[in-house]
Amino acid sequence: MSKSHREGKGQEQAGPILQIKNLETVYHGVMRILNGVSLSVPQGKIVALLGPNGAGKTTTLRAITGLMDIHEGRITKGSLSFFDKNIKKVSATERVSRGMAQVMEGRRIFPDLTVLENLESGAWGKSAEDTKRRIEESFERFPILKESRNRLAGYLSGGEQQMLAISRALMSGPKLLILDEPSLGLAPKIVHQLMGIIKEVHKQGVSLLIVEQNASVAMELADYVYILESGKIVRDGTPKELEEDEDIQEFYLGMGVNKSSFRDIKHYRRRKRWLS
Repeated sequence: MSKSHREGKGQEQAGPILQIKNLETVYHGVMRILNGVSLSVPQGKIVALLGPNGAGKTTTLRAITGLMDIHEGRITKGSLSFFDKNIKKVSATERVSRGMAQVMEGRRIFPDLTVLENLESGAWGKSAEDTKRRIEESFERFPILKESRNRLAGYLSGGEQQMLAISRALMSGPKLLILDEPSLGLAPKIVHQLMGIIKEVHKQGVSLLIVEQNASVAMELADYVYILESGKIVRDGTPKELEEDEDIQEFYLGMGVNKSSFRDIKHYRRRKRWLS
């Protein structure tokens, strides 16, 4: 795999809003998690990051959003830019003010606050008029939230909490929305509805970086996909390119053929070496 392929340079003509090059990170001073990760999110595009548990997806997001220090981690090498500005030493709060917002895995709403209060908490620094407008946009996007505006968020269903988490993130008016496992734990019907909302948010001019273990969801939403394994990007391409890749079908999409003979098993193991 060439250097240009690893860095996804085929996208750069679209103008990256986020650019990571050769990123390396450690926790507690000794535990290396990312080992030369490079990826970019072109402006106006949806990019997905796939990979198994422990691949380094969460660490990648922490590096992007400025939350490494909280978890006793740090970036040891590489560059990280947002709108062509180096943000490696920029605080998480400042990154939000520059146009970056994240919906964390598990939704992380404030359960003891009402739906309305949760939305207002996402509008920190916005004027009263702007906050009111954004709340109304949230209620138009998710009518169920309007019906539950005075209800404690902790009593919402999982799908409703995810809607609230996304709406709260959008209250800051982000240019880049980062979604960490948005479909996790949700019923298929709710996942389908959520995908429609994500597409609608994208149409409104928001770029997205989505971390997902549900490959079918990621492939349907994304313009470009990176696959992370053991702290390295091992494959990247458009959904169409990856769906036509036999290795990707085998290891990530569940589309591999049955291995009924010893020869098939040997061939399977030989092809799997690209992961190491």
